[in-house]
Amino acid sequence: MRTLKIDEDKALELYPTASKELKEIFHSTFGEDFFKPKSLFDKIKTYSDVCRELKEEEVTQDSFDCDLFTYKEIAQLIAFAKIKQIAKLFNRSWKVDLTDENQKKWYPYFEIRSSGLGFNGSYYDNWCVDGQVAFYPNQKISDFIGKTFIDIYKDLY
Repeated sequence: MRTLKIDEDKALELYPTASKELKEIFHSTFGEDFFKPKSLFDKIKTYSDVCRELKEEEVTQDSFDCDLFTYKEIAQLIAFAKIKQIAKLFNRSWKVDLTDENQKKWYPYFEIRSSGLGFNGSYYDNWCVDGQVAFYPNQKISDFIGKTFIDIYKDLY
């Protein structure tokens, strides 16, 4: 008899199109709750998780193959690109409309502390844009991103 080994990521990938019999095997192996949809807040803890969910490549220094920028500038470009990917995932179909004064545009706010950059909450503007990198449709998403991805924001500065 042969044994089939399958990791959790592969099981999650195969599950939606699996036959009824295979789903029963998956349930007995991983449990039914394992395959129930999870919110992004439960699934996303790292930048790698964002890329996996988007099915996109991670942005790295190799993504910027040129001599036009210093190492620090490349780190800032990478951080900017990563934040844009994060926003793409969490915003889904929500689009920021800078001409709509009724639309709240939430963003994580950071302050420089003696210990470094610190998350200081989320704020919104309806019409004014003061150089924020990305906007989100609500405070919950903005807070999560500000807390979870603070290290990426640190690379902007």
